[in-house]
Amino acid sequence: MAIPVFASVNRRTALAVPTDRSHAWTQSVAILVVSLLSLLGAGWMILSFFVRWPVMLTQVMLTWSSVLQKSKVISSPAYPAALCSFNGFMTQVFVVQTDYWVFLISLCTYFILAGYKTPSSWVQDNRLILAALPWVFSVTWAGIGLGTAGYGNIGAWCWFTSDETRLLVNFIPRWAIIVAILFMYSSIYYMLHRAHRRMLSLRYFSSDGVSRQRNTEGIQQPQERPGPSTNRQPLSNIAKSEDMSNKMKNLARRMLLYPLAYMLVWTLLTAIRIYQSTRGVPAPFALQTVDK
Repeated sequence: MAIPVFASVNRRTALAVPTDRSHAWTQSVAILVVSLLSLLGAGWMILSFFVRWPVMLTQVMLTWSSVLQKSKVISSPAYPAALCSFNGFMTQVFVVQTDYWVFLISLCTYFILAGYKTPSSWVQDNRLILAALPWVFSVTWAGIGLGTAGYGNIGAWCWFTSDETRLLVNFIPRWAIIVAILFMYSSIYYMLHRAHRRMLSLRYFSSDGVSRQRNTEGIQQPQERPGPSTNRQPLSNIAKSEDMSNKMKNLARRMLLYPLAYMLVWTLLTAIRIYQSTRGVPAPFALQTVDK
């Protein structure tokens, strides 16, 4: 039995499709403005990467995925069935691909900073393979979605019209990725915090040992003028290590803010998806606009 991939879009209408023409206009303008701002921001990031070459290939690809994800919003008027299915396929590809890039970058960062020699060496030697993985997974999942559920009009572009399908296919994996990133970055922060405490302890004991040595030398040989201490260099090294530890600790703290911000962004959108899935009624218009 053939799967009606290119069935009439009217038979697959999402709850969030605006019925009022003024609502549709307001929503389209809001989406256009946000999309243009996102395109400008992503373009600026790509330009800065080329200026400060070389950079991590995965970061460039993540930004490029964001550009393509935003550009499809701008070019998505009311479509016939076949074109709507194509638009939904491209939407699904780049929406989930962004999640895969975020997870991949976090995983590579974790391997390198956590000191896993074999995995960190592998990810640095096989960057092209890593760059291909998000494309393979996102295209595969989008193709499965096209062949099983199909894509229809959701009010601003074409995607899965069922809130249950979007919740299962996109939001549950996304939250699994967020939890995994939060765990990895928390582990990195804990390791760097522990290393920072060791540096402070080492500096304290080294300073205490030098003070005792100087007091002993002053008692035994009061007639000699103390020259440059041979222990200053180790103390200088410890100070440099402590400064580096502070920088890494601050970096880890900022890294930890990323999954928290990512979680904050998707909390409201997930709540809207759950609300519409369980109630069977569309969310208020303002929340629908934020969702899109």
